[in-house]
Amino acid sequence: MRRNLGTLIGISALAVILGACGSYHETPPGHVGKVLTPTGWQEKIWEAGMVDLGQAGQGGDQNILVLLEADSITVKEQFLTAEAMPDKQDHRVLTKKTPLTVDVRIRALVPPDPQTRNNIFVQVTPWYNKDDHRRRWISVQKVYEQFATMDVRNRIRLIFSQYEDYKDVMAKYMEVNEKVTKAIIEAFEKNKVPLKLQGVALSNVKPDAQVWEAENTKASAEAKVSAITAIGEALRKNPMYVHFQQWESAEKIAAVGAKNGNNTV
Repeated sequence: MRRNLGTLIGISALAVILGACGSYHETPPGHVGKVLTPTGWQEKIWEAGMVDLGQAGQGGDQNILVLLEADSITVKEQFLTAEAMPDKQDHRVLTKKTPLTVDVRIRALVPPDPQTRNNIFVQVTPWYNKDDHRRRWISVQKVYEQFATMDVRNRIRLIFSQYEDYKDVMAKYMEVNEKVTKAIIEAFEKNKVPLKLQGVALSNVKPDAQVWEAENTKASAEAKVSAITAIGEALRKNPMYVHFQQWESAEKIAAVGAKNGNNTV
């Protein structure tokens, strides 16, 4: 009896010791994980929860938890001025006449099938966080950039080069958006991008700032010309119109004078 009791105590103590030797790391919500050992990948893909990576070996060998973002994410392809781009290069698209700044929003996620996820783990280099040396990260953005971004950007530029200018693009906005969507679908298929494309939206289409300012100045001048033309036409049809205008001006002057406490005759 005492021997059995001693055995049970020994087993319990061993379990506690072994449990204390574990090194648990989280697979956070919205991610899946896979353990990379010194000799290769473990087969299992972990859903959200804690994963025991074990302790590091005496030689520094250790298991690493690689995390893959599994949520639906919006990637932005931006074609902006040099001042607005991180690399300080001019990335605006060109129409036949003028450059435009454009955003294209691409919504995608990692498919749920294990084969596609395994391919991503093998092909994409994970990001290293120096403050979390037992985990690595792969984002949807990283997967997209590695497989799709170059071809997608080239196709978008080609589409805008077919239009005259900003006005032409805005007049055919839905057509442009459909062409961009089709081009991105084709780029995903051609490059075997391991992401599920959920949607594409064109946004923030704007002309060059100088062109925009010139257009506003032109519109303002055209409005003044139209007003002058209208007044001239009114005078031609009715010469008394000038007396009406003078009377309106006098009324306004009188109203200002009365407000300031002055008598206006």
